[in-house]
Amino acid sequence: MIGRERELWEKAREDRVPQGAFWDPVWPAYDCRAYGKREYWGILRNIPEGWSAIDACMNMPVEIKGVTIRRPYRCTSIWNSWPQIYGYWMVDWDQPDCKPYYRDYQNAGCTSYKSGKRRIEAQIVGINNKREQNWRLLCNSTPLVWDMITYTSPTHCEERAWGKKVAMWDVPDESCL
Repeated sequence: MIGRERELWEKAREDRVPQGAFWDPVWPAYDCRAYGKREYWGILRNIPEGWSAIDACMNMPVEIKGVTIRRPYRCTSIWNSWPQIYGYWMVDWDQPDCKPYYRDYQNAGCTSYKSGKRRIEAQIVGINNKREQNWRLLCNSTPLVWDMITYTSPTHCEERAWGKKVAMWDVPDESCL
């Protein structure tokens, strides 16, 4: 019985794909949205009669970098000289340009008297498209491994003299008690 239910479910899912519709070539956004993530976008064409444009978009799969994605995470309708339906996907694989790294680590000492926390600082580098990229998005999502513990995001990011971007982590440290 389970096999038959699965078969019916798959058939119903296939019936919800707008037949004949297709995506124009899908393009990556110029900047990264977070560490290892880039948004991609495309225009849906040939929407079948009887489908609303947004429903067709939200039910139309696409292949990006060898992976089939069931549906966009959002769709928008934009009117130029005619309406166009845009689909957007967040891609978190095969995005090497979206993976900055840290260098010049410094132990900045205890954050304050008996705080139990030590401040670690490092310069974030490897951010491509520096003019267009919101470097804070990448800084706030770039992980750090310190003392065999992974910290998924820094406590704070700031820009210092000469455009140097620095991430700071306040990590637990018993010697700061």
